[in-house]
Amino acid sequence: MTQPKSLLYMFCDFASLNIALIITYFLVFDETGFFLTLDFRVIALLVNLLWFAILFYSNAIYTRFEYKGFDDEIKGLIPNFFLYTFFFYIFSILLFNKIAFPFAIYYAYLLLLMVTSRFVIRMLVSYRPLDYITIGYCEALPKIEAALNEAHNGKTHLLGAFGGSSVHQNKHLGTVEKVDAFLETHKVNMILYVSNSLETNTLRQLMHYAKHNFIEFKIIPLELDCFTEGAKFELHHGIFLSAKDAYVAHLRSFAVKRLFDIVFSFLVIVGVLSWLMPIIALLIKLESRSKGPVLFFQNRIGFQGKMFKCIKFRTMSVQENGGIVEQAKRGDCRVTKVGAFLRRTNLDEMPQFFNVFLGDMSVVGPRPHAVAHDVEFQNAKEEYILRHYIKP
Repeated sequence: MTQPKSLLYMFCDFASLNIALIITYFLVFDETGFFLTLDFRVIALLVNLLWFAILFYSNAIYTRFEYKGFDDEIKGLIPNFFLYTFFFYIFSILLFNKIAFPFAIYYAYLLLLMVTSRFVIRMLVSYRPLDYITIGYCEALPKIEAALNEAHNGKTHLLGAFGGSSVHQNKHLGTVEKVDAFLETHKVNMILYVSNSLETNTLRQLMHYAKHNFIEFKIIPLELDCFTEGAKFELHHGIFLSAKDAYVAHLRSFAVKRLFDIVFSFLVIVGVLSWLMPIIALLIKLESRSKGPVLFFQNRIGFQGKMFKCIKFRTMSVQENGGIVEQAKRGDCRVTKVGAFLRRTNLDEMPQFFNVFLGDMSVVGPRPHAVAHDVEFQNAKEEYILRHYIKP
């Protein structure tokens, strides 16, 4: 996304923050005097500083939108919005020592304004007709064309395809030698080059012509054919690249996610596990004192293939943690009565918030499996390894 458009999105978001705040105060107090109150000034300063602080770590919602659809924009906005609302709630309580602000009203208006502003901006700015040609062909080209079509709200028109095999047989315009003549007689906005058939000097001349005639020139590596169905395409400095590891978040997003994990897991440990653990521990000991400890530590594979000890309440009379682990099944005689209840309610996994606090796991992520099962699934499914690109 170009810099002016990024600034426009950012300006609209900050405007939404403050407009939603003014609407909320007006609905609550039904007068304009709230502008002069200290509470309003403090809240106004807080809403702007918090949004700025979150964007400092995760500003992807203002970048790389040129080839993303409206639903992708909203998906990028929502995590930042929820992170902002969480910290806004926490800091407001800390400042005023009470719930003195109608959060639900403010959040509803804020989300409505942010989504609406994005819709309007895309309608007025993002969508422009795109007439383009392709040179060469690879299996990934239809995906890229679909992404272009979505980004331009369906206002794309393939004028023709040159050289190589093509799915656009009715628009095949001949060999690459005919490109120059075509460009002289047709208005073209973009050239997608998917070939290695042109000589270096010829390719440079074509790129030079495109630059001086305001035609975007995009190079699509032929190696994109090697990527899987889940591959996503991004634009970097005029070259289409495939992000096979699209599941991997930006480094700054990791920092924000880690901060949330620390705060959330700490609240659960102090507010819930501090009284729940002794109760469950007592129940486990009363039923199966001689069957083992209260907590069960099982090896699991986590982020980037690193091994960690996953903490759970013991629910069985055995503690399998080796190369062979038999999956529990309905009516399994190894499961204790208390263990069956813990499994049914998922309370056996509550101690994993200690794993989250220590950094081995995350509040949100794929479920970690026993090592034996992990090895089995990796051998059966190549893409299974992508689970280890983020914390379980």
